[in-house]
Amino acid sequence: MVGIVWVANALSIFGLYLYTQMDFYRFKDPVILNRLMWEWLQAFKLSFFLGSLLIFLLGYFFYRTRPVYQHIISETLSLSEEKQKTIAKGGFRYFIGSLLLVILLYAALIWLFVQWGFLNTFQLTTN
Repeated sequence: MVGIVWVANALSIFGLYLYTQMDFYRFKDPVILNRLMWEWLQAFKLSFFLGSLLIFLLGYFFYRTRPVYQHIISETLSLSEEKQKTIAKGGFRYFIGSLLLVILLYAALIWLFVQWGFLNTFQLTTN
């Protein structure tokens, strides 16, 4: 669950960056924008792979170490049962909220992509 939340949070931040870029290029010439979009697509493929690898490595080195997990588990088990349930409920809410935010954010980005005419621009032939 921790790894999924890491990726969801990173994708949310990246989605906000995509929104700012879409808003900036909304009124550009369609032919030039088409060429830029194809170049960005190639760069995105590479950056997505490298970013995913980086997130995995950071998660592995910071959260997959056995002493950290043992410390968190022992600290949580030393609390009262009511407090443990409160912590578990808060963690579950954060997990669901992170996934819901990513889904809503990218649904809005796809809708804006179509509404602002980027889909038509992306389908132009500039050969």
